[in-house]
Amino acid sequence: MSKKLLEIAKEKLSGQLLADFEDFYAFLKSEDMTISQGYKCYKFKYKGIDVGKVRINENSIGCEVSFEWIGNSDKYVNEQSEEVVDIFMKALEHKCVNCAKEGCSKDLAMTVNVAGNSHMNICVLAFGESKSFAFTSIDNDMRNMMWITPWIRPESMHHYNNIPVFIDSVKSLILIKKAYIIDKT
Repeated sequence: MSKKLLEIAKEKLSGQLLADFEDFYAFLKSEDMTISQGYKCYKFKYKGIDVGKVRINENSIGCEVSFEWIGNSDKYVNEQSEEVVDIFMKALEHKCVNCAKEGCSKDLAMTVNVAGNSHMNICVLAFGESKSFAFTSIDNDMRNMMWITPWIRPESMHHYNNIPVFIDSVKSLILIKKAYIIDKT
């Protein structure tokens, strides 16, 4: 039987990072997210649909938030903070280079529609391996996270962005995904 997420957090995190994670956990619970163990992570879902994942390592937290790109993506820019809009629009700069990454042939080069414009030939990895925004804690503090997706291809494993963002922007992306689920169910 695996350990619960908060138990692992208390074992691997300390000080400000533990306090920040406890606040983040409370946020997830307040938004009616269910949390279950995945492979080397914990998944959080809304109404049984994946919203994201969290990983806890020794004094480090990683968080991914799933990205929905099918249809109109205005939800990522309308009435969002400048930081969320910047994250989203910067990801759209990554054009497909036919890198032959395993799995790309399934939906090579996506089109993302936002603000009345079709952004074509966007790399399917522009939002990360699993079409998600990924963040990691910085210097034992979760109030500021580092946006680490997408990964450059074909030189995989090199993070392209390394841009600091506020935890509130990560929470906004979670709320966007939740709203998407509410609209679709």
